[in-house]
Amino acid sequence: MHLGLASLLAWRLAREQPLSLSIAVNDYGLELLCPSEVDFAARLTPELFSTDDLLPDVLASLNAGELARRRFREIARIAGLVFSGYPGAPKSARQLQASSALFFDVFSQYDPGNLLLGQAQEEVLRQELDVQRLQHTLQRLQSRRLDIRTVKRATPFAFPLLVERFRESLSSEKLADRIRRMVLIADIHFGKAAAYRAMGQPVPQGTTAANLQRLDALLQRFDCRQLIFLGDFLHAPGSRTPATLAALAEWRERHATLAMTLVRGNHDKRAGDPPEDLRIAVVEEPLLLGPFALQHEPRAHASHHVLAGHLHPAFPLRGRGRQRLRLPCFVLGNEVSLLPAFGSFTGSMTFRAEPDQRIVVVGDGGIWPVQHSAP
Repeated sequence: MHLGLASLLAWRLAREQPLSLSIAVNDYGLELLCPSEVDFAARLTPELFSTDDLLPDVLASLNAGELARRRFREIARIAGLVFSGYPGAPKSARQLQASSALFFDVFSQYDPGNLLLGQAQEEVLRQELDVQRLQHTLQRLQSRRLDIRTVKRATPFAFPLLVERFRESLSSEKLADRIRRMVLIADIHFGKAAAYRAMGQPVPQGTTAANLQRLDALLQRFDCRQLIFLGDFLHAPGSRTPATLAALAEWRERHATLAMTLVRGNHDKRAGDPPEDLRIAVVEEPLLLGPFALQHEPRAHASHHVLAGHLHPAFPLRGRGRQRLRLPCFVLGNEVSLLPAFGSFTGSMTFRAEPDQRIVVVGDGGIWPVQHSAP
């Protein structure tokens, strides 16, 4: 019920003004979070809770979200549109997801009256949103006085929403604008030095502070509305020292309204998810966004160009006087592109450009494309 109400309110708010809204729900309430300034006191009017055009608005909010798409996966499998593989050689969940998503997009664009597409929407309306209950709820809300209060801290009923893991997003902004305001960070490895010191190895201190300073400078330079970590947020279980967690909590408070997401990497599976008070949504790879599949592991995706980390790529530069310098780099390929490790205390792997790749090194506050030389 709350999920349907949140999706409807988010859609109606975003229809009046281009917005990207993050939605969180639980049994007690709902949260609408926007990275840009929104005067909710002025926007929360009785008309927002109107039952007029309820069904078209609910369907429109479904088209803007992922509920109908997820429901369509199972319908496509049962209908035989998606082949799940032979006995003993099943297709992976990622392949099934890509295939059903392709059918969903084609039907939505070229055959909006398709029966299977309508079945997905009907099941979401009946099983997940319960439109009849939603209509009764809106009627009750319209008959009551709207009391808007500003609180200095999360109330007991609001606090669970801050750490709620089930999040949907709805946006009426152009996809290119959303991508332009995102910052992707690969392999930051917070607390790596602390984990090494816990094992008795002499390593430098202050790496977490240095990483946060560089991250702050990046966020200050660009108009970032969403920060996405491509895996390996914490390095190891030993990274959870009081000093490291306190520094991260203080940094998060400085960016309290910034939406953050972590795509789990191999180190995250050992170190565990970030503490709940950091309010970082955690998802498994791939995170599909427009033409891109955001991943930690650099494996090709069936239908999207992959942006990944994990390998910590670096490129060796040589001067005429036999100087040698090894710099972090981006590796841009036809199917997979790699981001350099952002963490200041991480190793690296030397890359040399293949014929279908481009190398862009990072250094001296800028990026520099490397010309590919024939062997």
